[in-house]
Amino acid sequence: MRSLYLGTNKLFGSIPKEVAYMDNLVVLSISYNEFSGHLPERLCKGGKLENFTVASNKLTGPIPSSLSKCSSFKWVHFNNNSFIGNLSEAFGIHPELLFIDLSDNDFHGELSNNWNAKI
Repeated sequence: MRSLYLGTNKLFGSIPKEVAYMDNLVVLSISYNEFSGHLPERLCKGGKLENFTVASNKLTGPIPSSLSKCSSFKWVHFNNNSFIGNLSEAFGIHPELLFIDLSDNDFHGELSNNWNAKI
């Protein structure tokens, strides 16, 4: 499977860990649900995930290191959750990134010079 769209439903609970093992996913869209807890650590290990949308859920915790190093990202929507952590450490350099929305979370810290060069 290359695309998984589950947005705008009434899904709740943790994001199933099995999703993190779908290495061929290019699009994962689960926005506007009631998902809670942390993002699975292994997401984007396949290196193909381009569009990652988890906006408007009840997700918490830091951004997993697998996502902070995901060089295939083009569109990312983390907005309207309760993610935490230093923004420069949580989100590294993404050479293909076209759009990112990190609004309405609990990030902190300064934006590094890498942000200016890549966004």
